[in-house]
Formats: sequence, C-alpha cells, structure tokens
Amino acid sequence: MWLKSGVALLVGLMINASLMLNLTLLLPLSIDVLLLLGFVLGFIVWAAVMTWFYCRASLRQALRPCVPVLLLSVASNVLLILGVSQ
Repeated sequence: MWLKSGVALLVGLMINASLMLNLTLLLPLSIDVLLLLGFVLGFIVWAAVMTWFYCRASLRQALRPCVPVLLLSVASNVLLILGVSQ
C-alpha cells in the first residue's frame, strides 16, 4: 500500500506539472490567470491520478494508462519548448 501511495504521489505530480506546462505554453493568458488555472486544474488532475491508483488492484494495472499520458505530455512539452510545432 505504501509503495502504491508513493508511486501515485510522484506520478500524479509529474503528470500534473507536465500538463500544466502544456497549458502555460499553449494558452495566451496573463500570468495571474495561468497560475489560478494551474492551481485549480492541477489539484483536480492530481486527485484524479491518486484516486485512479487506489481503485486498481496492483501497481502495474494503475501505471498502464498513466505512463503513456505522461510520455505524451512530456513529448509535447519538448516539442513546444523547442519550437518544432510553430
């Protein structure tokens, strides 16, 4: 249980940070609005990932859909930061 909790915390925070960076890079809003969006949506995403991990029987079942989401989000971050998608 502790292993699943620790992995859920770390994966949830990584997915959260990566998706919020995507939002920051894609939306042309002021910094105040982006911070508020990041705070509210970030908590919702993190809570959803934690709930997903607790609903699954094993760590492997929980990680199966989360890892591709994280990899796609990180890949889009890299593309957006390097300016490939201009």
